[in-house]
Amino acid sequence: MSKLTPVTFTKAWRGYSAGEIAGFTAEQAQALIDGGVATQPGQPPAKAKAAPVKAGSPVPAADPVVVEPDDEKP
Repeated sequence: MSKLTPVTFTKAWRGYSAGEIAGFTAEQAQALIDGGVATQPGQPPAKAKAAPVKAGSPVPAADPVVVEPDDEKP
């Protein structure tokens, strides 16, 4: 039997819930870690890299734009 590598799930995946620990082959464990689904036990989750924003790109919908009301009358 091959040695299993433990991982801690950071989000639900195939019946596992976030926070659960399970053992996989080294290759499977690394694929889960690289995919952002799991980390090595005791390690914080890897931070997602922000996509680069090009000049002139529209503002993402998640970032609301606040417009102050104009109290002056014309």
